[in-house]
Amino acid sequence: MSNPVCNTARKTANKAVPLRPVQLGQLDAVLERNSDGTIYMRVTQQLPAYPDRFTEWLDHWAKAAPNRIFLAQREAFDDEGFYKLGDTLKFADPDNPGGGLLFEGRIAEDYKLSTGTWVKIGPLRTRFIDYFAPHVRDVVFAGADRDDIAVLVFPDIEACRKLCPYLPPGALPAAVLADLRVRQHFAGRLDMLAAQSQGSSTRICRAILVETPPSMDAGEMIDKGTINQRAVLKNRTALVDELYTQPISARVLAIEG
Repeated sequence: MSNPVCNTARKTANKAVPLRPVQLGQLDAVLERNSDGTIYMRVTQQLPAYPDRFTEWLDHWAKAAPNRIFLAQREAFDDEGFYKLGDTLKFADPDNPGGGLLFEGRIAEDYKLSTGTWVKIGPLRTRFIDYFAPHVRDVVFAGADRDDIAVLVFPDIEACRKLCPYLPPGALPAAVLADLRVRQHFAGRLDMLAAQSQGSSTRICRAILVETPPSMDAGEMIDKGTINQRAVLKNRTALVDELYTQPISARVLAIEG
């Protein structure tokens, strides 16, 4: 058996993408056949001992190639030397700062309205879910480069069923969310929340109740168990456009005034 070097090409989307040549090591081997037909393959060159610790490789390459970058992140620290996580956090217990922190969102999810006003998604998302509890599981914020904020709401269907007890127990989510009592409840809460907002950066003007939950397979949920705002907005562009369509769609809940 020869000692080949991998030099194949992978075709992706009908385009050949060459792979980097990789040396696989010594491939000369001895074949041994048993009487029962079993075939054993044994390489002639003995493998070197494995390192006891993975970090031994770091020590090795630090000496062998000290100028080679292993891991790097641009602008990882702020002007005061603090590491920038990119996450927004909140106290688990506002009255006890020593009680730990909870993940609230990603700074990268923040955006500007057409007026240049920043919208801070993390605290706004927490406020919305708390205000609509227990009827909301999660919410996604649209409005980048638009005049105002609108949201895609992922309701807790079972909690919403209690708002319309006269529906059959097996009513589909679409029927539950289309029920007048459910819509009136959300519309009323949306008006009250808007009345408490101090300006365009926190005032949510329109909402759609989404019957299909976020999809893990589509990347709409992240490993921290929270929603991926950008993926939902990308995957559900038709709903986002409907939030801002004039005249207002029948599915859209809009604040008064």
